[in-house]
Amino acid sequence: MRASFLLAIGAVSAFLGCGRLGFDASQTGTPDAASSSDASPADGSTDLNLVSRAVLSRYFLAEGVIDAPVASSRGDLELEVLDATNLETLSPSSGRGVRFNVVGGPDRICAPIAGSTVAAIEGMNQATLEIVADIRVGHEFRSRLAGIGIGGQWGFSLGYSSADTTIVYSMNNTQTVFGAWTVDADARDRAVYTVVYDSNETAEAERVRLYINGLLATPAPSQNIDSGMVLTVGAGIFCIGNSPEATRAPDGDIFYAALYSAALTGSEVARNSARLLEFDD
Repeated sequence: MRASFLLAIGAVSAFLGCGRLGFDASQTGTPDAASSSDASPADGSTDLNLVSRAVLSRYFLAEGVIDAPVASSRGDLELEVLDATNLETLSPSSGRGVRFNVVGGPDRICAPIAGSTVAAIEGMNQATLEIVADIRVGHEFRSRLAGIGIGGQWGFSLGYSSADTTIVYSMNNTQTVFGAWTVDADARDRAVYTVVYDSNETAEAERVRLYINGLLATPAPSQNIDSGMVLTVGAGIFCIGNSPEATRAPDGDIFYAALYSAALTGSEVARNSARLLEFDD
């Protein structure tokens, strides 16, 4: 595994130096007073003292996930490894994870959201998806890092392609691009990717935001998000490392994923990112 906390910080500095990422001033200072951190979930862990406000599910990928259901430390959606042909687990000092070895392979960790806490995202006009990953190669038609979808449709998902070094956000069971950022994830080490959706924002450019290691990715993408637009995921399937149709796996490592039914603030994103970069177990 190539990543370390110091290397990740160095990578951020390098991108700042060449103007690839912008700094979100709201990330300075102490976390927002309205935010809260996790205390003691049912499994007895502390969830790294991450923000717990509106969390629907949270997954720490570790040894054993290939052979057993993947429990959420928050919420009740238990995921299942539906194909482990090219999967392996890994245990770097920064935290355990799962390695996807074949671009476009069938490997995936998924479950239908119907009847679970994750289904509460339906009809929301705010949500956040948080992922820790080290992507080496993304499928030319967008590897799915994590998210909700039906077949090849994107319900609330984040994807990446090495062909144009672009991270894409899409939603509402379409293939419409609602957010796109030029990010060379191939050249990065392990990183925290956080997409925040908030259609209540006055400025359209603020209605979907991507943060990388707690820093706001710029420039803001052109979007097609109307004011107050709600999420429609229907009978979606939540997947890590692929689409539900099982054709969009990356070549890369995924360590963690979480979903919130609220738009995390810049300071909350920065706080979680700092903790996850240091250790994601």
